[in-house]
Amino acid sequence: MSYILKSDLDGKIPAQLLLQALDDNGDGMADEGVWDKIVLDVESAINSRLEGNYAIPLAEPIPAIISEAAKILASEAVYLRRGLTGDQNPWLKQADAMRKRLEEIGSGDKPLKPGTDPQGQAGVVITETSRLNTGNLMMI
Repeated sequence: MSYILKSDLDGKIPAQLLLQALDDNGDGMADEGVWDKIVLDVESAINSRLEGNYAIPLAEPIPAIISEAAKILASEAVYLRRGLTGDQNPWLKQADAMRKRLEEIGSGDKPLKPGTDPQGQAGVVITETSRLNTGNLMMI
């Protein structure tokens, strides 16, 4: 399941601007694969900040902060596709703030959702023959 659908941008970005951003050949229709590329880039940006502490991709139900992050990052990407960079992009500041928040979540400084902790690093179990008895000694 994707973190975002194109319809999630309804009301966030004017429909005509979204169409123009997805129509590279100028035929008035969104080009095949352009939206899918935006989704992959957004999900990669989110997952790269969470991996290591959370199992990714995240499973359903997608936490609200992830859905919001996907909307903000996708909105920024749409404006970038229209050539609006820096201060011309109305989503830049929100996207930068969201990237920072995702990094804080990924590092464990903030929870993914209330009442959750990061998955943490994988544990290691080492076993060796015990000198005290015939069983195994387990050290963590």
